[in-house]
Amino acid sequence: MARRRRTRTAVLETHAEESETSVRDRARTLPWRATTALSAVGTALASWIIVTAFCSLGWLSQSQSSYAQVLEFGTHAWLLGHGVPMTIEGVRVSVIPLGFALLVMLVTTSFVMTIARHLATRAFGGRARTERQDAEARGLALRMTVWFTVPYMAILAVAASATGESAQIGRALIGGLVICGPITLITTGRALGWSVISFNQGGWIRGVIAGVWSAVAALIGVAALVLLIALIARHGQVGALHNALNPGGLGGAVLAIGQAAWVPNAVLWTAAWLLGAGFTVGDDTLLTPLVSRLGPTPDFPILGALPSGAAPSSAGLAWLLVGVLAGALGAFVAVRARHNNATQALPPRRMSIEAAALCGVCIGVLSGLLACVLIAFSDGSLGVERLRRVGPMMARVVVLAPTLMGAGGLLAGYGAMHVFKLIARRGAAAPSPAPQPAGTRAKRPSLRALLRRRGEATVPTASRPDDNDTTDAAPTTDSGSGAADPVHGDEG
Repeated sequence: MARRRRTRTAVLETHAEESETSVRDRARTLPWRATTALSAVGTALASWIIVTAFCSLGWLSQSQSSYAQVLEFGTHAWLLGHGVPMTIEGVRVSVIPLGFALLVMLVTTSFVMTIARHLATRAFGGRARTERQDAEARGLALRMTVWFTVPYMAILAVAASATGESAQIGRALIGGLVICGPITLITTGRALGWSVISFNQGGWIRGVIAGVWSAVAALIGVAALVLLIALIARHGQVGALHNALNPGGLGGAVLAIGQAAWVPNAVLWTAAWLLGAGFTVGDDTLLTPLVSRLGPTPDFPILGALPSGAAPSSAGLAWLLVGVLAGALGAFVAVRARHNNATQALPPRRMSIEAAALCGVCIGVLSGLLACVLIAFSDGSLGVERLRRVGPMMARVVVLAPTLMGAGGLLAGYGAMHVFKLIARRGAAAPSPAPQPAGTRAKRPSLRALLRRRGEATVPTASRPDDNDTTDAAPTTDSGSGAADPVHGDEG
């Protein structure tokens, strides 16, 4: 009895110590809502520090103003990265540096991923989860997205009001929602085990997602390659513009980093050019695959890659095939996914050629619309008068992007099903093994091969006698007969 009492007392003391330790840990750990809101503040502060540090480098190279003006300019530039236009000495700039927006997304991902993983460990502990816990994880991801995005939007609104851009508070809120909302939801869901956008969702959703993203990625990838080739081919003109500015060592680094923030914009302008819509850098400039009219442009070194002179019509029309092929790639990926899903279903289903062509058209049009949305983010102005309109010709992009990519999707969907049916017919009509010539003996399959065909797991031992055994096995008799054993006789 005394031993039992001592054991029970020890167990109670252990539980008391564990509960006291857990209470102390919970007291030391902030609630996840406060932690998420503080991470939003940290993300805003980190991105603002990066922009301000960059502006400080420019101030050090040519210190002609006070540092307070540098901080104000850095805040305006930080808001510009979120879609809030900035005004510099009466010049209004509204072209969003998409490179900075990507930097904000990267910082957001790092903060949110760390918090979400810690929260997933506390909530689920890495154990196998039930369907109810999966639903809780999805709800938690949505709540974390709200608790991160709303404080970030509030910080942008306060900053816009403090810098005299009270009329642009609405754009600041929209910019914070667009930049932080989707990336926070995707990152949080991934950390909690919920794939918001995944190629493994199955069914027609997988085909649509894979096809659309493949088409848009192909278009942007080719545009980036074309821009890189143009910069390499005209590196002399780019270097001449850089040297004409005489920025110096530190100023040259600042100029190069500043232009890098607009490189994604240049890639999207090139994508609009590949689609045939073209883009403009001022009122007197229009660049399309068929027309190249280049007027006075700002002295940005990256603009040295702009072509000069009219392009031949045949070469210009060839560039339009990039949009068609991008739509065809997306349609092929989507149709193949749907075809595989239909053939693997129970019972197997058949996808008609008409349905494949319709699927290809839809994928191409959706890809073109997504490309329009992405290209629209690169539009804006770099001042007044001649530079009040800089960027892609959006009216033409909205028409040409879905048209070209939809046409490519139609052709690819129609042709893909013909290819799949031809492969199926060849597989069904595969030739049988050639007959053996006369006078030759066909090779008999082994016992192991026969058993393997029947699906048996093990191979029984052959019942033939050993070659070294010269004795004959004694014949067995049926126990139901009355015959006696020929060796021992009848012992009964």
